Parts: sequence; structure tokens; C-alpha cells
Amino acid sequence: MKKIALIICVCALMVGCSSPELSDGYQLGDITHIAIREEAKIIEAKDNYCDKAKDDAIRSAALRIIRLKYPFIPENGICG
Repeated sequence: MKKIALIICVCALMVGCSSPELSDGYQLGDITHIAIREEAKIIEAKDNYCDKAKDDAIRSAALRIIRLKYPFIPENGICG
């Protein structure tokens, strides 16, 4: 997750802040700003989930079932 955040930040810096506005209102870097904002929302949601669902039996059972198809899932799931 940190690699993705670093890549997005580097891309945002490369685009710059003083890009010209196109005729439809789009500015270079708009997509980068949206991606960074959405990544922050995802990280916040993951943190909230991990804080609330630490020792849940249903979560543990779901992880075991998911691991049957996707064995590369970390021990603690997304919270790992």
C-alpha cells in the first residue's frame, strides 16, 4: 500500500500545479488528485474495519474460506 501511495505522490509531483485548463474544464493532474483522495478514503475505511473487527469469529471463518481459493492472503487478511 505504501508503494502505491509513493507512486501516486511522485506522479502528482511530476504533473505540477500550474497546468493549463482545457476547454472542457479539465486540468492536467485532476485524475491524480481524485486518485489520491480515493486512496485516502480506502485507507481510512481499512483502518476503521481493522479496529472494529479484530477478534470476530465470522471474519476468521471468512478468511479461511477465502484462503482456499487465494492462498496468498495474509494471515490477518487486509489487516495484516
